[in-house]
Amino acid sequence: MPKQAAEPAEDLAGNEFSNEEPLYRLLEVNGVDEGSVTMDAIDLEGTSVDRGKFRASAEEALAFANDARFIAVAVCAFQDLPPSLANEANTATREIVVVYKPENGNQAHSEVRICQPGETINKKPKSKQKAYKAYLKERLSRCFHLAVPPTPVDGDSDDDEFE
Repeated sequence: MPKQAAEPAEDLAGNEFSNEEPLYRLLEVNGVDEGSVTMDAIDLEGTSVDRGKFRASAEEALAFANDARFIAVAVCAFQDLPPSLANEANTATREIVVVYKPENGNQAHSEVRICQPGETINKKPKSKQKAYKAYLKERLSRCFHLAVPPTPVDGDSDDDEFE
């Protein structure tokens, strides 16, 4: 399981993540393709999620956002996130840290971060490590699955436009 933290740190007291707690990721059009969560849904600086502790369902998370940019919701249980990710050569490791970080008006807001070992602040891999960045995003995107799929405009599942 990943590590957990809070910003500010004292906010974690009483707000620890349970193993089964769902984490809801709101998805824009580029975050979903053919029923799967894409790498574009992952932000190496911190992937925003809503905690299941404060949202009863993926549908509630989408309704709370009330933003037309979001067309679908992905979900991952806290325990299903890996504790760390190593590159293919095992020469670099990043830890997964879920940081409880409430924002104005959104008590459920948290971030899934890919960090240097022992840290809770993201430091993106250097730009020359494009393959490693893609690997990290791809691995993390596979932890999420669609809970609320996008709805085709005309009811045609092959249509690329969503409402």
